[in-house]
Amino acid sequence: MPSPTDHLVFATRDLNEGIEQIEDLLSVSAVFGGRHPDMGTCNAHIALGPSCYIEIIAPDPERPDFQGLRPFGIGQHETSRLVAWAARREDLRHFVHSVRVAGCHLSEPISMSRITPEGETVSWELSFQAESHQDEVNVLPFFIDWGNTAHPASRCKQGATLLALNLEHPEPERVANAAEVLELDVKVGSGALPKISAHISCPRGEVIFS
Repeated sequence: MPSPTDHLVFATRDLNEGIEQIEDLLSVSAVFGGRHPDMGTCNAHIALGPSCYIEIIAPDPERPDFQGLRPFGIGQHETSRLVAWAARREDLRHFVHSVRVAGCHLSEPISMSRITPEGETVSWELSFQAESHQDEVNVLPFFIDWGNTAHPASRCKQGATLLALNLEHPEPERVANAAEVLELDVKVGSGALPKISAHISCPRGEVIFS
């Protein structure tokens, strides 16, 4: 079975500013998701279908004392940018072990959670690429298993749809081989720098988000 695209990660230094940027691009309103106590971040979501979304994520202004390392360089970029994406897998631990045999090293699944505006704690598991770097776009995805948690897209107003996800990398053959092992439905091309491009249908028509 393929690993479907679960969500895109749009990092910004200020959540409200990031929300405005994506709403201007897609003409779809975001829903505040909540806060990640362990990462010092907060987020908002815009659905890209019934089980896919954009995560707009920024440093949590209520945690100015946070001393940990935020993932994907969140809060360090001068401009907002699409920095990563997640693919979805059930039985994530089994998947991680199976792709390691084929030469793709993913981390052991890590339990994560956030607190919704209603005070509900929602949880999931993540597995990251071994070669992730804080200072560059993560072309290959991290993986997520929502378990029994309702998918965040189900809490959002529908109105935009992800049509395709394209990757660019200076070593396209290596990335394409890894994408095949990871069962990803993406196109991989050559580019001077790692880049993710999402083709999205929305009230403004078809846009390219990168």
